[in-house]
Amino acid sequence: MRNIGYETDQAKFLEFMSKFGPVQYAVLCKAPSIQKDDDENIPIANEGKTLHKGTGFVRFKTQEATDQLLNLSNKVENYLDEERKNARLNRSTQENVVSSLTLLQNEIELNGRRLIVKSSVTKDEAGVMKEQRKAEDRRKKEEADKRNLGMSKEGLLNETNWINQDPVPSQTIMQLRERLYVAKEKALKASTNLFISKTRIQIRHLPRRDFFEKELKELMRVVAEEWSKTLSKEDFTKLYKSKKVLNHVKIMRDEQKKDAAGESLASGQAFVEFANPELALYAVRYLNNVEIVTGKGLIVDYSMED
Repeated sequence: MRNIGYETDQAKFLEFMSKFGPVQYAVLCKAPSIQKDDDENIPIANEGKTLHKGTGFVRFKTQEATDQLLNLSNKVENYLDEERKNARLNRSTQENVVSSLTLLQNEIELNGRRLIVKSSVTKDEAGVMKEQRKAEDRRKKEEADKRNLGMSKEGLLNETNWINQDPVPSQTIMQLRERLYVAKEKALKASTNLFISKTRIQIRHLPRRDFFEKELKELMRVVAEEWSKTLSKEDFTKLYKSKKVLNHVKIMRDEQKKDAAGESLASGQAFVEFANPELALYAVRYLNNVEIVTGKGLIVDYSMED
């Protein structure tokens, strides 16, 4: 039971639960002694009352009583869900639904507070349910983030995720990363057409000479091989073995600088598009801080797309 008012004591709780059927036990979860805050509706510890957390447990002697209370609570939650849905859609709730909800709420209200009733579970089951809720919350958050804005910082500032931690980036490099992140966030806020790609990455601080698409592909081949070592046997077959892992690579040229043959030199910046997002994430975390140019660790993040 949750949402039990602090003014409810053990005797009142037991009496209320007894109206649903014979009770084997009904207990409130005790809370440590606390001092009343003027802005909180919490009893003072020295009033002689046993403080509780607003939660409790009840065990009935019959399954019928248990089912009756759970069904009643579920009906209330279903009516409330319908009411919330109607509110979002700016629809009025049918009068018969409002009447039914009022009657049902009165049945499970204790001292003016609607009790929230759930079946009890073991500690291990509670742990599993907690992890499932976290996974579901992450899934919903990802669905809501259609522009993948939560990925904008990946590679630029969250250095604890980098696979290659050494050498430690200098303060100057970290300030540069901060500026790149701020500019990226500013661009994303300025245009809702922009989004973060899940498979295309941007690489900075590559060599400016003798490093073009051929060399970049070879570097990505090394990254893909390292990633494959982290896969399970099933995922190795599904995602890597005999599969295309790289879609496109492009070295950006500096049109202002030419070599002896008149060809534009590499700018030190490149884009790589992978075939799947798992490899792209690994590449971001693997390549960051890797030094190909002495004293300049690679800066790798997800690219913005329009």
